[in-house]
Amino acid sequence: MRMSGRDRIVLFTPLAILLTGWLVLPALLGLLATFTNYSPFTATVRFAGLANYATILSDPQFGAAARNIAVFTVVAVPLELVIGFGIAYLLRRPLRGRSLWRMLLLLPWLVSPIASGVMWHFLFGSATGVLDFVLGWLGQPDLQSPAGDLRLALPTAIAVEVWRVAPFVTFLLLPSLSAIPGERWDEATLAGASLAGRLVKVAIPSVAPLLLTITMLLVGLAFGTFDTVLILTGGGPGTLRTRLRHQRLACRCYLWMADRGRRACCRCDLSSAGHRPQRRVTARRRDATRVLLLAAMLVVFLAPLAWTALASIGLLPDNSTRPPSWTGPATLEHFSEIGIAEPTFWQELATSTIAAACAATLAVAVSFFAAYGLARSSFRANRGVTQGFLVLASLPAMAYVIPLSDVLRRVHLLDTLAGVVLSEAAVTAPLAVFVLYGAIAQLSVQWEEAAVLDGAGLLQVVGRVILPLLTPTVAATAVVLFVLDWNMLLVPLVLTSGEIKTIPVAMSDFFTFERELDWPTAAAALIVSLGPVAVLVGLFHGVLDRFSLGAGTGA
Repeated sequence: MRMSGRDRIVLFTPLAILLTGWLVLPALLGLLATFTNYSPFTATVRFAGLANYATILSDPQFGAAARNIAVFTVVAVPLELVIGFGIAYLLRRPLRGRSLWRMLLLLPWLVSPIASGVMWHFLFGSATGVLDFVLGWLGQPDLQSPAGDLRLALPTAIAVEVWRVAPFVTFLLLPSLSAIPGERWDEATLAGASLAGRLVKVAIPSVAPLLLTITMLLVGLAFGTFDTVLILTGGGPGTLRTRLRHQRLACRCYLWMADRGRRACCRCDLSSAGHRPQRRVTARRRDATRVLLLAAMLVVFLAPLAWTALASIGLLPDNSTRPPSWTGPATLEHFSEIGIAEPTFWQELATSTIAAACAATLAVAVSFFAAYGLARSSFRANRGVTQGFLVLASLPAMAYVIPLSDVLRRVHLLDTLAGVVLSEAAVTAPLAVFVLYGAIAQLSVQWEEAAVLDGAGLLQVVGRVILPLLTPTVAATAVVLFVLDWNMLLVPLVLTSGEIKTIPVAMSDFFTFERELDWPTAAAALIVSLGPVAVLVGLFHGVLDRFSLGAGTGA
């Protein structure tokens, strides 16, 4: 289907306006500002050359920050990939209740980074912590919170980040691993390949481009992580957990495809019939081992949330006794105390819901049109443009959020719901374009050509032909974007000054400014903040496997 110049304008203009005004322009202004004395509080701007870079490079805290962010990224990203890949590998084969397993394992990712930091801050505490509870039962003395230990602070922050992000890696890898044809696994098994051999010869080559894409996203996420560290450790002690405030990630992702192994003919013959009972026993043992490993993973990832849920209803550990005991009884009064600690909490909950829903809807809408235009365009740079959206999706918001606040102030959108919605939509729209482009590119054009022959226009083809075919993918993309927007802290934190406040911003106020808030009330607030995204994911869990980065990478 050939598109006219007018068609391209209709398809690309909404996304171009959104990204130019709320992402690309602020990012460029932020880059130019590094060569000036720019500040949101200065009236005149003067050229400073490389003076700012010289000042930063001579600052000893910058060196400490660079080392910390490097260690954080180099350690956290591989761990997230390995653990996420391992869980996805265990879930790739049919399993009773696999959708439930997947949904439960995804719960840690639904917890916002700020809420994760708050939760683990209390879980590491001596009075309410899970570590001292376990040590008490083992007869060991209490330990100081690792978040306050100079030597353990950074490893603790890495562990918390891996706990939250690894399930998301599983979510991204599982559809591609499940789609690997069964005969490829059978061929490797018949060839005598061990578990490691099947991973190296079948699994990893099949998802290699996807792994590179996920790695790029995780690196951008690691570079932009500051909220969990801020709440978990308070930014100290010393400079060990100093994070870079302004990082810019500019890289090109060179995706590669592993060579597909030749498909051998099925070599099963009658001589193997005598081994079938033994194979059934081995298969049952393998399935039992798989379930036990998945159950262990589920305990590791859900135990902190279960501990928090118990605290929210007043069931608290008493670590002062040996062995530790539980205090009660169960009550729901701590949920009512949320409104006392933060009188506008329920209003903030509604604001977060509206902002996330509007931002996700806007991002998916403009991205869908642009993705269709890219998928049906024939210019040579098509794939390069698509990879450019992946780069934008990996760009940390802290790289441009300060210039963005200045732009919004000049157009009178600062501290407004519209400003927050447009900004959050611009952050997540590149990821939506990348995902939707891959899905649309796989569709045959025959349905569109038939619609055009019947007299359908561009909008009719998109709305009546393409959209119905991709409704599950669009819904899954909207759900993922809603979660990302709901958990976003830095954008609403910088772009608002009190009139508009979302749940992550409210939680940061509780603990950044050291307000008095006991653990049961904090736990109740955490559970409430998790509720909307958990309900949404539960309702749409059946279509979430249609969210795939693999289609955009060719995996």
